[in-house]
Amino acid sequence: VLSFAHKGHCMGKDEQGQIYLLENAVPGDIVHLDVRRKEKGLPYGRPKEIVTLSPFRIEARCDHFGECGGCKWQNFSYEAQLEQKFLQVESAVHRIGNLKNVLIEPIVPAIAPTTKEKNIKLKSFASASINL
Repeated sequence: VLSFAHKGHCMGKDEQGQIYLLENAVPGDIVHLDVRRKEKGLPYGRPKEIVTLSPFRIEARCDHFGECGGCKWQNFSYEAQLEQKFLQVESAVHRIGNLKNVLIEPIVPAIAPTTKEKNIKLKSFASASINL
């Protein structure tokens, strides 16, 4: 798994250079992939197995992480998140915007990054309950 992509996905490549979009993985993970669908020729999937955990993977702070869908990167170190976000901005400006001589300033970190989550997304199930 190489980098962040859009909407909480990551981008990865296989040994042949095929690009994939993945859910439930973080940059640095090495995975066996279960391809779920293709959109515009791009395969989307989830790890069938995580062979090697990313060195940037951490324990999520929220008991509902992975279930609610609100916070996609709680299991990825904040410092590594800042680097990935910088790379996304840099790519958008240089590669997509074709602005080669633009200096991108480093991302300013939050003063208290662990308190930034203010919302959760709850899924509705007929026989489920949730304690907050």
